[in-house]
Amino acid sequence: MLDGKPVQQAADDEHAVQILKEKIAYAKQRWNCTLFYVDSTATVSGSLNPDVFKSLAEAYPDVLLIPENESMRYFAYSAPLNSYVHHKVTSTPAGARMVYPKAFSVLMAPEGDRPEDHDALVTAVRHGDILLFNGWYNNDGVIKIKKLYGEATLEHPVATLKSHRN
Repeated sequence: MLDGKPVQQAADDEHAVQILKEKIAYAKQRWNCTLFYVDSTATVSGSLNPDVFKSLAEAYPDVLLIPENESMRYFAYSAPLNSYVHHKVTSTPAGARMVYPKAFSVLMAPEGDRPEDHDALVTAVRHGDILLFNGWYNNDGVIKIKKLYGEATLEHPVATLKSHRN
């Protein structure tokens, strides 16, 4: 806030934690939100320190933090966003899963999958990755995503949400 008006500007890590905690608290209280996309994790000095997400995860253990960008330690406290539709990313990086076995990502896939990536995305869902799609209207992407999740649960009839905390 500047002179009582909201402004958007880069913040240092400490200020970012304060701002995000306030926004999360408000959204949880007003709308019972539990999913939080953090658009742009850049600050005046570079990317947000992973301790920002650690602090948020400790303060709000019942929410899922989805940072736009990723660093290895972000996987310890959040589910970073990646893009299948733009970059053909089909799963959480193998290195992240080696370091944090329960790590998972949110993969933007509004149009569903392509035939050559179908099996990779089914496997990703089985390993806990979340496919993000436009679900507010019926479209071909919704049909494809439903099919992917259906196939992913065939071999795993009891689907449980993995903890995103390691």
